[in-house]
Amino acid sequence: MERAMPQALPSHAAEPSPPGLFETTPRRPTVGDAMRRYWLVIVLVVLAFALLGAYVGHERKPVYTASSSLSVGLLDLTTQSVPGFAVGGEVVAGGFSRAVQTDAIVVPVARKLQIPPNEVRARISSTPVPNSPIFSVSATGTSSAQAVQLANAVSAAMVTYGRTRSNSSAAFARLLAQYRAAVRQRDKARNKVSTIRARRSGSSTTGTQTTAASSSGNGTLGQAKADLQAQQLRVDSLADAYRTRASAPGATAAIQPLVNAQGASSDRGSRMQLYGALGALAGLCVGVALAVLITGGRDRRLRRKLS
Repeated sequence: MERAMPQALPSHAAEPSPPGLFETTPRRPTVGDAMRRYWLVIVLVVLAFALLGAYVGHERKPVYTASSSLSVGLLDLTTQSVPGFAVGGEVVAGGFSRAVQTDAIVVPVARKLQIPPNEVRARISSTPVPNSPIFSVSATGTSSAQAVQLANAVSAAMVTYGRTRSNSSAAFARLLAQYRAAVRQRDKARNKVSTIRARRSGSSTTGTQTTAASSSGNGTLGQAKADLQAQQLRVDSLADAYRTRASAPGATAAIQPLVNAQGASSDRGSRMQLYGALGALAGLCVGVALAVLITGGRDRRLRRKLS
């Protein structure tokens, strides 16, 4: 019985190895690898730049802001009981608030403080308080005293401006002039009625020949009486308006100061926060770039050793 010959084992010596299976060249590091490896460097750079930014914000010359509050009308129970006081006061306060940038406010303040008008206009602002007849005036300066002085000067100018717009004597003078003009127009209408009546009474004595003329004059007399009644109504209305304004409480105080500026706030803290945040952002970019450069240098040295 013949024995089976053993088969030869396959040889792997001649088979080529797959490409890249035993390569020893390391892969190139990424930005994430650099950040994970050198995170401490990044943190130190961010802290250094943040402290530098906060220092720059602290050393920067601060800007001070002072505010004062004013009210339209008198804040008493008599005034507030008038119907529509809240809505009307809010509208008027908004109008006066927008007038803070006009020459009527800027020029007197600039003359008083010896400051150029353009500088005054750039350093002041006003904001109405919602749902109230109150508005605030804000002023900036390089020092607390300068900001307070400018805010109080603008507040005083606003009070003067309000009085010129609603001064009782000026208002009475306008009403009086309107009343006199209305009285003259009423007298003319009354004289016209009297003239027409005189003509009709004279024509009635001439008999039947003037009957047609008198009948045609009825319409003219009726129009003249209507004009007289309208002019009399206008006279009565102006007289009532004059009496109402004369008896109104606080008619001479359209604007009154509530709280004058006593101190000013500085923007140094907010500037330090802003500059510190910008410094931290710049430090993050620089730290990541530094970490990438260090990692790239190490990778090049390692590749030279392997080559």
